[in-house]
Amino acid sequence: MLISFRCRNFRSLRDEQELSLVASRDSSMAGNTFPCEALGNVKLVKSAAIYGANASGKSNLIAAVRFMESFVLRSAKNYGPGDPIPVRPFLLDDSAKKPTEFEVDFVLHGVRYQYGFQIDRRRVIEEWLLAFPKGSQQRWFERKVGEGPDDEDLWRFGSHLKGEKNKLKKLTRPNALFLSVAASLNHQQLTTVYSWFAQYLQFIGPSSSAKGLPGRLLGAYTAHRSHEEPAFKARVLVLLQDADTGIDGFRTELHPFEEKEFLAFLPEKMRQDLEDSEVLEVRTTHRNLSTGELVAFELEEESDGTQRFFSLGGPWLDTLDSGYTLFVDELDASLHPHLSRHLVELFHRSESNRKGAQLVFSTHDTSLLDNDLLRRDQVWLTAKNGDGATSLYPLTDYRPRKNEALRSGYLAGRYGAVPILGGEKI
Repeated sequence: MLISFRCRNFRSLRDEQELSLVASRDSSMAGNTFPCEALGNVKLVKSAAIYGANASGKSNLIAAVRFMESFVLRSAKNYGPGDPIPVRPFLLDDSAKKPTEFEVDFVLHGVRYQYGFQIDRRRVIEEWLLAFPKGSQQRWFERKVGEGPDDEDLWRFGSHLKGEKNKLKKLTRPNALFLSVAASLNHQQLTTVYSWFAQYLQFIGPSSSAKGLPGRLLGAYTAHRSHEEPAFKARVLVLLQDADTGIDGFRTELHPFEEKEFLAFLPEKMRQDLEDSEVLEVRTTHRNLSTGELVAFELEEESDGTQRFFSLGGPWLDTLDSGYTLFVDELDASLHPHLSRHLVELFHRSESNRKGAQLVFSTHDTSLLDNDLLRRDQVWLTAKNGDGATSLYPLTDYRPRKNEALRSGYLAGRYGAVPILGGEKI
């Protein structure tokens, strides 16, 4: 479960910004929240929607979470000695020379963790991890550049962090995270923390699947799971039929890779792999109302919205089944508002979300700004300042009335986060 994410000096997020999924004391729509035992009586929201004008920083916020996840997963193995860290700070003032900072607060297996790091393009400047078993704080480790004797790096290890530590410290390069190195060498406690980033944090972009599969692979995950698991396929079909796509069924078939003309542009190793590979093809079926017969269609013949919904089906069911935290950039891309609403509602219903799954999504779909769908503490807004920096703030800062028409208020600019249009000179 995600409690909060904090970031400073990443792309347009120059000043410290925090996204919190801690619920307010509002007692309405209790089904949109769940209790978090690790925080005592505090509740967390099951979903959060991020609104804002184009180029206001919505995608940058999600990109910040994704960069943190990627650096945790890859810094130990993918960065050699001296390799630059591909972090992009705010570039429109002297922040370009300052470090970038990330921190996440989450709960895994009933224990709350607070983990963060500060980096520039050369090295990790600070890194820290706190654990709160049974609510009491334990500092597991802390690392700071040049703050030890004779300007050496300062390392502190808490007594609650067991196992090998000094050997792991020596193996940690300046451009790698200690958490990543420890997990790569199977340190038991730190591998558990690492697993939250590796397993429980998921991402879907406007044209990507879980963990960022590109373009034409968008439906690959749903297709392969359906091909291997008939029970999973049946659930995907129910999801498609509930969405009124007109699909009566679908089947998956393996075929040899046939796009030979494409191979000439690839490196030899990749070309050889593809020549011997098989491609999973998805065909949907619709019923001919005159004859009652089933007619097969290629998935590519379906509408963009149906293809997108099929692609989302696998990752969506996985997230709900496993209690993941899912970040979706542009949820409404190619989807009818009713479909977007249906997907959000699946997170709010206790019968479909039994394991504390959470959804954070950016959108321009104002039909979702509905008091019957989202609580006021589930809505966040982004706006660009005059100097190009993003501000992230909750709708609750404006204290909207309980039954206020949020959609009308947002479109009227009452809460900010809308474009200021010109055009008189065109």
